[in-house]
Amino acid sequence: MIPRLSPSESTPKFVQNFLEVLSKSEFSGDIHHDNGARIVTATDNSIYQVLPQAVVFPKNSRDIQTVLKIADQQRFSKRIKITARGGGTGTNGQSLTEGIVLDCSRYMNRIIESNFKEGWVCVEPGVVLDQLNEHLAPNKVFFAPDLSPSNRATLGGMVNTDACGKGSRIYGRTSDHVLELTCVLSNGEVLESVPLEPEALSEYKKKSGISANIFKIVDQVVSAKNVKRTLAASDIGILASTVPDVLVSPPNLCSSPV
Repeated sequence: MIPRLSPSESTPKFVQNFLEVLSKSEFSGDIHHDNGARIVTATDNSIYQVLPQAVVFPKNSRDIQTVLKIADQQRFSKRIKITARGGGTGTNGQSLTEGIVLDCSRYMNRIIESNFKEGWVCVEPGVVLDQLNEHLAPNKVFFAPDLSPSNRATLGGMVNTDACGKGSRIYGRTSDHVLELTCVLSNGEVLESVPLEPEALSEYKKKSGISANIFKIVDQVVSAKNVKRTLAASDIGILASTVPDVLVSPPNLCSSPV
């Protein structure tokens, strides 16, 4: 049993101010702070229930950047918390928050490009696993992780949880099939997660900002394990959480079907 939510709970003034600034910006998506939208996103596939203060639906990666850049402003940075949401199929409450939900499933669900000769496909984070595999099926390939909620689970959520499902001992986890990630970090900064040779990695580490810190930390982690290989896209995307206050919201994912 989960407790009954009170529909009378109002949106705090600082959240209203944030949403007002967002509505007057270049953000092109939807903004909701009504009780209906909040209650729908207060639960997921877990046993938990957390009522968010608002829900925003970006239409593209620029919208995600806009949301996070505004949230990073000094007047909002200590109070506004953004949590990305896909299909809400996580069993540990990963998409639940008392802050603001950034739902990528409504609009960012396009399959951008497929290259069957080279064996990769580029998608937005709201693409559902079954949707992708239906697209791939005529070419007799599929995206390997086989999840039970495959008709609802989104690729963005699968990346963030490194989803696997049955058959993972043969086909591997999501991270085994990620080639590149385009991530928007908590300050609106964009990180292009691609395989890097040592020379390119050194140049990235010289840069400023959160992305540079991510490359430094990931390199330290990999070096500490004495893993002698090229730094992979999945390393950066999954280990980015080692940097404090980083929200990794992948607006584009290039993955390799089996």
